[in-house]
Amino acid sequence: MPFFFSGVVENLGSIPIAPMWRKIRSLRHLYMSDVVCSEPLKLDIWKLISLAFVSIYDYAFENLGWMRKTGLNLLGIEDIDENANVSKLVASLKKGDINHCSCLALRGFHFRCMPCLDEIGKIYMLPTLKLNRRLARLPKTQGGLYRVSDLVLVNTCLDEDPMPLLEELPKLKRLKLRNAYTGQEMVIKNNGFPKLCVLNINELWNLRNILVGEGVMPKLEQLEIKNCPHLETLPKEIGSMKCLRKFKMLTTRHIATKIKNSGLISKILEVDIGPLSSMA
Repeated sequence: MPFFFSGVVENLGSIPIAPMWRKIRSLRHLYMSDVVCSEPLKLDIWKLISLAFVSIYDYAFENLGWMRKTGLNLLGIEDIDENANVSKLVASLKKGDINHCSCLALRGFHFRCMPCLDEIGKIYMLPTLKLNRRLARLPKTQGGLYRVSDLVLVNTCLDEDPMPLLEELPKLKRLKLRNAYTGQEMVIKNNGFPKLCVLNINELWNLRNILVGEGVMPKLEQLEIKNCPHLETLPKEIGSMKCLRKFKMLTTRHIATKIKNSGLISKILEVDIGPLSSMA
């Protein structure tokens, strides 16, 4: 059974509560939201496989020895802002053996920008990475990010096109972008995204054009585009993507009709394109 905490709990990390948790040896999933701890939170739950979301200011990251035995499917850290010590977080994850953590989710505040996250590149193995809230720029691709297979960017509101950096990730198979970019044009160069299978683009409100080079996304199987009200055309290269079997697009009625009549998606096996009621 999952265990949920939500709201303000003043003594969450203090003595009266901590022993209770240490006795729950069968606890597998712990979900926390907007929890205030009076002391750094220390966990000793050997079967725990999901922990989200813990404030970066409340968790005792130097105490991650239990991760070496149990491993984690999900570790979610929130409240990351310009004052957060990301270096300490990364160092603690490496000490706790991040190789056993399948997904790392980092979330900032609604109206603050998260700091530079280049330190994430020092993590040796990181299959899935989720970043939620505003970023000035993406982390550099050195080190661990080259091993990311699943990447989710939500509400990052990047000013610069993320594709030139992301297309270089050699193991990236699934990419989800939601309100991730504020620009009008995306460019994917020749042979970009060599292993990408699933691409999801949502709520890129200013996007007007997607340019792609030769040989891009040769293994793309699924493409979904939603809530991009100014994207009136698709790259002609979509029509020649041999592996693309599923295409879904929710947009305005005018654009939906235009895309259907273009003939670009005629060879795709499964097509779902139509207007959202709010965009009709």
